[in-house]
Parts: sequence; structure tokens; C-alpha cells
Amino acid sequence: MPTELNAEYYAQRASHALIISEGTQPSADGQGYPVTPGIYTDEHIAGWRKVTDAVHKADGRIVIQLMHVGRISHPDNTPHHRQPVVPSAIKPAGQTFTGSGCRRCPSRAR
Repeated sequence: MPTELNAEYYAQRASHALIISEGTQPSADGQGYPVTPGIYTDEHIAGWRKVTDAVHKADGRIVIQLMHVGRISHPDNTPHHRQPVVPSAIKPAGQTFTGSGCRRCPSRAR
């Protein structure tokens, strides 16, 4: 969830050009990495409102970059610990980073 520090960070860059935010998941199922921001709860929206207000106050413009990681995810990285929501049943090779280290992507998905 964006904090006051995020608002300060983005506001400091407001005079440079159009700001495109960091990747932000539009749903809990879209989260693929630890501590990435979302925009699907009232708390997330309030956090992003602080960011956009700070950027606009500094005469800047900002858009949010929506990100849904799909298959390169792990249940440990989502708030509900469900299998990833994906468009393909093909398991990716390799691992993904979780709060407890690198883990193989699950063989099952929704």
C-alpha cells in the first residue's frame, strides 16, 4: 500500500514529465512479488490518493501502471495464498522470488 514516503518520492519527480507508477496489481490474484502495491482495496485507493494529490500539488501528472503477473507467481506472495490465475496451463521453467526465498512456480494454476 502506498505510504507518505511514496507520495514524497513521486512528488519529488513531478516536474520531470509524465510519471508512470511502479507496477500495481488490480486484484489480489495479480500479486506476484512481495510488498508490491495494489489498487483493489479502499486502503490502497487512499494510499494512491495521497500519491496523486502530492504529484498534482507539485504540478505533475501521473498514471498508474497496472500489472498482473500471471504465471510467474507463487501462493506465498498473495494475501489469500491461492494458486495463480493464469491464461495457460503450461508451467514456466525457473523460480520466482518469495518472502522466504526463491521458490518454484506451482505446477497447478486456476
